[in-house]
Amino acid sequence: MVGYKILLISCIALLLAMSGMAAAESWNESDFSQQEFGINLTLDSAGDNMTWYVNLSGIDGHWSTGTQLLINNSSQTFMLGRSPAEGIVYKEYNGGWSSASPLPEGMAVIGAPNSEQYIIVVSQSLLGNGGEYFCWAINVEATWPGHTSSVQQQFPADWGRWSSPDENMTCTMIPIDASLDLEKSTNGDDADEAPGPTIPRLDDVTWTYNVTNTGNINLTNVTVTDDMIGLIGVIPLLMPGESMELTEIGIAQFGQYENNATAVGTPAVNRNFENGNLNNHYVMDYDLSHYFGYSTSSGSSDIPTANPLLVIGGIGLAVALFLRREM
Repeated sequence: MVGYKILLISCIALLLAMSGMAAAESWNESDFSQQEFGINLTLDSAGDNMTWYVNLSGIDGHWSTGTQLLINNSSQTFMLGRSPAEGIVYKEYNGGWSSASPLPEGMAVIGAPNSEQYIIVVSQSLLGNGGEYFCWAINVEATWPGHTSSVQQQFPADWGRWSSPDENMTCTMIPIDASLDLEKSTNGDDADEAPGPTIPRLDDVTWTYNVTNTGNINLTNVTVTDDMIGLIGVIPLLMPGESMELTEIGIAQFGQYENNATAVGTPAVNRNFENGNLNNHYVMDYDLSHYFGYSTSSGSSDIPTANPLLVIGGIGLAVALFLRREM
């Protein structure tokens, strides 16, 4: 595919300014409810995942550590992490905690028992669309020999903990990644490069325009145009991962034909995106397509490589020069 995606640099700068966060944020033990051992917590939102790094220090002599991440988005509250008692664990909350179950696809917990570092990974697609907020809290624990219970430190410090897990969490915006993909075909052939399919002159030609939202935010008023035809259509709303197909039918012309399609969409302002909007920014992609129209009177769909009159004239000239040489 001949494609080109544009997301204005000013849009990126504006998003960072509006969201008030860089790709990574960090906290230490002073941000937790207790300070009995050292903690460095980093949340990295780069790429397709949200990744929490938990590094522990000052826990010499411990025999058991663990960390659990609590997340609340618009649809559910759940917990994942490593528990000293249960190992790697995933639970959901609906007025009470469910039994432990395997981690869903798109989640990972890295760190063996008694580790001093834990990494928890959650796909951004499980948390919501770009521009939406999800809330979270984290619990870190360590147990020393001779103690019957672990020392637990939580962030935020006033988080409601296990009995009220949705209270006093910290909230983070999912970074916006706005993009789209346009694939144009001629009579079912991608035909990015010439000559493309051969079509009898005056036969119908069907162009198909497939538009996909490849980002994580809704796109509105996705407008598809063709440089040889004009407006193909407008898609009012295209959700992340959604594709829509538009078609146009024309009449084949004689000779080599090329047209270029363009799709332009505007990132939607989400109801939870409180700090601004993206109405003045857009994303774009384009795709070329080709065909070669031949005359049915010739009885052949072969693509000519030279003008027949020039070929005959060239042969005649060669014969005349040969006869003159022999005389």
